Amino acid sequence: MKLIRTGMDVSKTRPTRNEYELKCLLLDKVLEEAYEVVEAPTEDKLAEEVGDLYEALDALVTHFDIEMEVVQARVIKYSQRGGFIDAEGNGVVYDSEVY
Repeated sequence: MKLIRTGMDVSKTRPTRNEYELKCLLLDKVLEEAYEVVEAPTEDKLAEEVGDLYEALDALVTHFDIEMEVVQARVIKYSQRGGFIDAEGNGVVYDSEVY
């Protein structure tokens, strides 16, 4: 069982049974799309998969009425503390082997 886009072949589909099932399926979809981002072989495919991931996250946020202001406030908070990319465009890695 998996969540599919509206507008696809609906001959073997049904509505989700309850909120819990929908939440689980949306979370599964986010994970599926995240894995596809990781496995994207080209920059074009990466952009496509990031778009799919964004759509899955947007569905999760929208359905569960998570206010975008709250999400944006978290993003601002994290950016003030530091992000995943430094000013030179390098990723920042924690390595317990570095002394």
